[in-house]
Amino acid sequence: MVRAQGGDKEAIERLWALHESELHVHLSRYLKDPSDVAEAAQEVFILMLKALPDYEVRDTPFRFWLLRIARNHAIDVLRRESHSRAETEDHLNQLLEAAGNGSGAPGPAWLDDQRTALAFSSLPLEQQRMLLLRFGFGFRSEEVAALLGCSPEAVRQQQSRALRRLQTALESSDD
Repeated sequence: MVRAQGGDKEAIERLWALHESELHVHLSRYLKDPSDVAEAAQEVFILMLKALPDYEVRDTPFRFWLLRIARNHAIDVLRRESHSRAETEDHLNQLLEAAGNGSGAPGPAWLDDQRTALAFSSLPLEQQRMLLLRFGFGFRSEEVAALLGCSPEAVRQQQSRALRRLQTALESSDD
């Protein structure tokens, strides 16, 4: 990491090689078209290079830092595209539950809707993180609580608040 931050091309290429395939999978959860995914991955690489000098090893593991850059970039791409119809809270809950199908593999269904992805990005970071862990990656409330250092009840309450905010954001985008 230190070598990469210092501009060592081999170290940068090694970091990228270690994470590139996961990055493509992650971006494909947001972007449907494989060419969009490939283009976004290239743009994420450039964003990573620009931000690398400011990355602090002690704060966040590199993998999560890079995936956050990718997520933010994918959401920016979606913002530039046209919006689609809003989901009702019940339908949104069904999509979120389908994404956490118990297999441990994140499902892309709830972020395929561009307006949902945009509304999701308007949530506070803590709520985004909790919803992604809970529904995107299929963790149970107890597991999310352990990861975030809170109680399972707090996770359920935060989930409820986040879903209400998401519904409000989706309804306001209809106007």
